[in-house]
Amino acid sequence: MRDLADAFFSEEEIACLQAAIGDALFQSILDSPMSSLEDPAAGPVLGGCLAPETAAAVYVAMVSSATTGFSEESASCLQAQLVDSGADLFASAVDDPDPAVMAAFLGCLSTEEI
Repeated sequence: MRDLADAFFSEEEIACLQAAIGDALFQSILDSPMSSLEDPAAGPVLGGCLAPETAAAVYVAMVSSATTGFSEESASCLQAQLVDSGADLFASAVDDPDPAVMAAFLGCLSTEEI
């Protein structure tokens, strides 16, 4: 998870997360696998601290790592579509996905990636 934070989180986003959950828990999350962000309790904190562009990049990285991966073109398309959609990415339930999120995936992924 630390690599993801280093790659995407701004200093302001890190400070917000540390203030929201405390430095000890934040450091613990950094040392945990990316799947820890899938915890429903993490959603409101992430949504409140991450810029839309950062949230989209993190979301795409999470989904990509849980699948066979996305091409750079597909990942860029997804990130742009998700930012434009304004969807609450970390509140989307697997059994009740946000239609805007589903539309972004269908519009951006190749048939091999779906």
